[in-house]
Amino acid sequence: MKTILYLGNKLAVRGKNPTTIDTLSNYLRDDFHVIAKSDFLNQVARFFDMMWAIIRHRRTLTVVLIDTYSNKAFYYAFIAARICEVFRIQYIPVLHGGELGNRYRKTPELVDRYLHQAKCIVAPSLFLKRLFESKGFEVISIPNVIRVSDYPFLKRAIFQPKLLYVRAFQEIYNPMMAIEVMHLLKPQFPTASLCMVGPDKDGSMQLCKDRVKSLGLEDCIRFTGKLSQPEWHQLATEYDFLINTTHADNMPVSLIEGMALGLLIVSTNVGGIPDLIEDGKEGMLVNANDPDQMMSAIVKGIHQPDKSFEMTLRARQRAEQYDWKAVRPKWKNVILKPISKDSV
Repeated sequence: MKTILYLGNKLAVRGKNPTTIDTLSNYLRDDFHVIAKSDFLNQVARFFDMMWAIIRHRRTLTVVLIDTYSNKAFYYAFIAARICEVFRIQYIPVLHGGELGNRYRKTPELVDRYLHQAKCIVAPSLFLKRLFESKGFEVISIPNVIRVSDYPFLKRAIFQPKLLYVRAFQEIYNPMMAIEVMHLLKPQFPTASLCMVGPDKDGSMQLCKDRVKSLGLEDCIRFTGKLSQPEWHQLATEYDFLINTTHADNMPVSLIEGMALGLLIVSTNVGGIPDLIEDGKEGMLVNANDPDQMMSAIVKGIHQPDKSFEMTLRARQRAEQYDWKAVRPKWKNVILKPISKDSV
């Protein structure tokens, strides 16, 4: 078996939300020997664990996959790539996050060097593919992946104002908008409810709880904290809408999961989301930071159950395009094929 070193924040085992490395590294083991680093909570320890893994396994590695984000983790990716260059190891950046365009504007020379020396560049979304192709790079789009058979589709004959939010509590995801949407819905639908699932990243959870209290919505908004995938998938059977309120995004797996489960998606129209969901076809899209528009979309979904059900059916069909069976050959191709940036 060929050996892959996959570098990223592998923190699901530490109680954090799973990221691409947690899921994709397991799928890749169908075809490769995969070493995934790192699961240290401490950032400095995690950094040195990643760099040491390159040096330790340098003689056996076929390629290094590097999850690449826009924040300071970009510098970890950049240094990892330089170490790969020293030992003549091929590396593949896997681009994540709707803010990578800002990273390019801040440090264009570093991003240019990092990407130009790569074997190829992979982006989970067409949004990031287009963004970096506009900068002169060739980018291969390989979407985020799920195993669709793990997601039972629940048919909903009616759609009630039962809302589910499944993202971290972090400013970029704008969880406060979900509360404002609930505040607008409550006068029309006294039985409306909202469940917010996810860990706190930057203190946003407490701000949201304070806002809930100030609006008197304690009886209809529930905070669960972080749940495992099986736990929130089971919870989803009690809800009809999955709302996504983010300011910027790439291709969130939680939306693909919601589509597979039969939830009606109402999301902000940002980043790579329009490539995943066509407004009125697989779900409904609204402007960022516009709770009135999101509330109106939810009301429309409630009053037009037949159309809503059709959207969930098409969403399930779309989610099946991200099944591992469909995505697996693309990863085999970029990992095994000789250096080429247009092989997929």
